[in-house]
Amino acid sequence: MSLKDLFKNRESFKVSPLKSSDDVAREVGESSKFIEHFRKDRDRYLPPVDYAKPANFARYGLAEKYYEDAISRVYLNYPYDGSHREKLEWHNSSSYIDNYIFEREYPRTTGYIIF
Repeated sequence: MSLKDLFKNRESFKVSPLKSSDDVAREVGESSKFIEHFRKDRDRYLPPVDYAKPANFARYGLAEKYYEDAISRVYLNYPYDGSHREKLEWHNSSSYIDNYIFEREYPRTTGYIIF
């Protein structure tokens, strides 16, 4: 089979019409606001900073205050029972240290022990 044989059928090269964000949202099963927040999250710049070491990011004030504020923002404002849109909105509105604490340091599950 030659390369020309692959391109004989021109019907496969039809261009789909442009769709509005509402049409895409119906196909995805989410709201158009979710798609906007998803795009923001996808395009967000993540600096190559190790937030485990306060010397890498704390320039002004106490490093402890940065951590305290991030932890309190997670447990007070994170929408645990919220939709995907609300969770993405929280991630997009949070600082880099807030996202680091939530993703790496904050406990996600409750533990138990059997004696």
